[in-house]
Amino acid sequence: MAMRVHIRLFNTTRNYQFETARGLSVSATLKKAKALFNWQDPFNIESQYTQDEIIIRDQFRSYCQEKLQPRILDAFRNENFDKVIIKELGSLGVLCPTLKGYGAAGASSVAYGLINKEIESVDSGYRSTFSVQNLAATAIDSWGNQEQKDKYLPKLGIAF
Repeated sequence: MAMRVHIRLFNTTRNYQFETARGLSVSATLKKAKALFNWQDPFNIESQYTQDEIIIRDQFRSYCQEKLQPRILDAFRNENFDKVIIKELGSLGVLCPTLKGYGAAGASSVAYGLINKEIESVDSGYRSTFSVQNLAATAIDSWGNQEQKDKYLPKLGIAF
């Protein structure tokens, strides 16, 4: 004996009506756990980070909010680009973080992206400088000869 199934679409209570061939109807409530939606991380990317990436991000986030933000506001108001900030990023070891050797951290590209995100949340200009510094270092590391690498990469990692 065949069963006819009638499903009401867009039913907000998740009650589905089943009708049998005899004309008897049975209501069934399908219970599903509601998915929690996180507006901070809508695609649940956080769960994909390694422990090292989370540590790097959290430590650098606190630096950006506590130390960088107040100075950025002052630099913005006075139309000043503070080169000391870039040198400070170098002393923290976050300039050219993906390079291996030459005093660089050798972090993952994801960690580099998270560092970029934290700087960007404070100021786009310093994030651009940070990115260009890493771009130049990556180009030298990939295509430079050994003499160029030895000359420039240690300096790029500490902002000259």
